Amino acid sequence: MATIKDIARAAGVAQGTVSNVLNNTGKVSADKIRRVEEAIALLGYVPNVQASMLRQGTPKTVAVIVPTLEESAYLHFYLAVRSAVQASGYEVQIYTTNDADSIEFTVLEKIRVSGIAAVLTVSTLSERCCEQYQNFPCPVVYIERKPARLRGQDSFHGFDIQAIAQQWADMLTASNYNRVALFLSEKHFLHGPEAAQILNKAAESKNIELVRFFSDANL
Repeated sequence: MATIKDIARAAGVAQGTVSNVLNNTGKVSADKIRRVEEAIALLGYVPNVQASMLRQGTPKTVAVIVPTLEESAYLHFYLAVRSAVQASGYEVQIYTTNDADSIEFTVLEKIRVSGIAAVLTVSTLSERCCEQYQNFPCPVVYIERKPARLRGQDSFHGFDIQAIAQQWADMLTASNYNRVALFLSEKHFLHGPEAAQILNKAAESKNIELVRFFSDANL
């Protein structure tokens, strides 16, 4: 595992400069900051968060990551979380990604070294973002979209997609529909294929044409 000494050597700067960049303290030139950040990315440096906590105290900030605040569901979610978190003596930092993994990845790079207490995320679930979450030292709470793998300290809160699919299937078999469009993202819902299978079976039993469309949150 890379150390501050390794970063300093790779960036061609003093260890104190690396420390100042990591902790956002002291005066460091833009060129040295760039060199240190490039060395951190190259070496895959992960800070010693436990030691940082001993120096700075227990983190009191919760990061919330959502696709947008323009959709009422995400706005209400954020407001509810903020109210509950602040009542417990914590602060909330909100980030929006527009459901773009490049933006989410940049956010994760930023907060990974900031000593936060927890992350609540509606993630894009891209491969590189999921890898970042796996390396977070704090708990990650996944909302709405479930990753393929959860660490022991992480959790998922959302709808039971298979149960919803069964309710949709019951609705189809009780209907007089001839053609139904299905929008269900395999990327964001772990049980998307199983849900589609349940609906396909119900549609076939009633000779309903089920047309599937691949979509994301923006669509």
